[in-house]
Amino acid sequence: MSQEHYTSLQDQIKLLTQQLQEKSAEIDMKNEDIAQMKDVMRGMLNKMDEEGETKSRRHDKYYFNSYEDAHIHAEMIKDTVRTESYKSAILSNRPVFQDKHVIDVGAGTGILSIFAAQAGAKKVYAVEKSDIAYETIDIVRTNKYDSQIEVFHKLLEEIELPVDKVDVIISEWMGYFLLFETMVDSVIDARDKFLRPGGVVCPNRFTMSLAGAFAEDLYKDLVTFWSDVHGLDMSVMTRLVYCDVQVTTLPPTSLVTSPSLLTSIDLTTASKSCVEFSSQFSLEAAQDTKLNCLVAWFDTYFDLPEPVMFSTGAEATPTHWKQSVFLLKKPLILTKGEKLEGTLTCERMGNDSRSLNITISFRDTTQVYQLQ
Repeated sequence: MSQEHYTSLQDQIKLLTQQLQEKSAEIDMKNEDIAQMKDVMRGMLNKMDEEGETKSRRHDKYYFNSYEDAHIHAEMIKDTVRTESYKSAILSNRPVFQDKHVIDVGAGTGILSIFAAQAGAKKVYAVEKSDIAYETIDIVRTNKYDSQIEVFHKLLEEIELPVDKVDVIISEWMGYFLLFETMVDSVIDARDKFLRPGGVVCPNRFTMSLAGAFAEDLYKDLVTFWSDVHGLDMSVMTRLVYCDVQVTTLPPTSLVTSPSLLTSIDLTTASKSCVEFSSQFSLEAAQDTKLNCLVAWFDTYFDLPEPVMFSTGAEATPTHWKQSVFLLKKPLILTKGEKLEGTLTCERMGNDSRSLNITISFRDTTQVYQLQ
C-alpha cells in the first residue's frame, strides 16, 4: 500500500469517526427530546380532566358573554309568540303565583320576573349570570318592583336563597333545536335543589318533531350557489354546509311528509340525560315529491289551570327559534304514501357541553351535523 493511499484511508477514518460522534450526539439529543416529550405527555394525561373543565369554563364564559348584548334581548322580547305566551301563562294563572316564592332561571332583563311580580308573587329570585344582571337590577328598581324581586348575579348552581324552597320555577331556557346551549341543566338543578314537592315548573312540557321538506330556494342558496362562483367551481364548500344545522324559517308549503315525534320532555321529572337521545322516525310522503332536507321544531306547553302552548314549527307563527334544517347530500324522490324511516341521535359535543352533534341515518345514508 502506498503512503499516499494509506494517508487517504487515515483521513477517511478520521472523517467517519467525527461523523459517528456527531450522530451519537444527535441521538443523545433526540433521546433527551423524547424523554421531555414523554414527561409533557404524562402531564397532559394527568391533567385531562382539569383541562376539560378549563375548556368547559371557556365555553361557559363565551356563552354568558353573548347575553350581555342588548340586541339579543331585544330579539327575544320582540318575539311576540314567546313573550306573549309567557305573559299569558303567568297573568292568566294568578292563583299559581299569588303570595308564592318564585325563582326565574336565566332571568335576562327580568321581564318574566316582573310578570310574576304582577301576578302577585311574594318574592321572585331572578338569577342571571351574565353582566346584563346590572341592567336587570336597574330595570327592577325603575319599575318599582325591587321590594318583590331580588336579582342574583351568579350561576344558578352557586346561589343560596334566603328560603329553603320555592313554589314556582319560571325559565325561558329553550335554544335552537330545543336543546342547544343545554340551559335545561340549570332548570333541572333548580328543581332538584329549590322546588318544594308539588311545586310548579313553568313551562313544564316540551315535544320535538321532525318532517321531510323540499326547500328549493334554501338548497339553491346554500348548495347550488357554490358550483359556479364567478365561473369557478367551489362546490367543495358544500362539505361545510352539509355538516351544519341550518337555523332558518321554512314556508309551510315546503313540508312534504307527515311529522314524526322525536322526543318529549317533562321537566317535573326529567333528568339531564334528556339532552341526549336516539329516536326512530317514520315520515310518510303526502304526495309524489322530491325531498332535499329534514326539518325539526319544538312545541312548548304550560300545563296550568289556564293552559298555554306555542309551536316553533313552519306552520305556526314564526319565532326567533325558527326551525332546525338538515340538508341532505342526496335528495330523494318519494311517491305518495311512501315512508322514509330512519334514526336521529342527539349527543353533547365533547368538552363543549352546550353544543350538539346530531346524527341522522336512513336507508344507506348517515350524515352528522353540528349545532354550535
